[in-house]
Amino acid sequence: MNKMKKTKFEELLQQVPPETRKLVQKQDEIAVQLSSLLKQKGLTQKEFAKKTGMKQSQLSKILAGNANLTLKTISKIETALNENIITVLPVNSSPPHSRNGNNKNRPA
Repeated sequence: MNKMKKTKFEELLQQVPPETRKLVQKQDEIAVQLSSLLKQKGLTQKEFAKKTGMKQSQLSKILAGNANLTLKTISKIETALNENIITVLPVNSSPPHSRNGNNKNRPA
């Protein structure tokens, strides 16, 4: 029966649009990285929320991977930690397949 449930889950997962799967993956990666940085710096959620001007409930959602972060929020977090949580590669550092100008994911 467990195998049948797993198969059903995999079927449902395949119906999720790729961009949604990518979003969830990125939210989780940011949550793990932020949690690790807070531990390294010895900051509690309450202390960090105060330092960034965020509500503790918002930080809790971010750390749970349940927040759709804006660049403004990411910048606040990075400034408060004095660490980058997202790195944007320079154009000349992008993979060769995305340099041809036909990258559909590139903003206009």
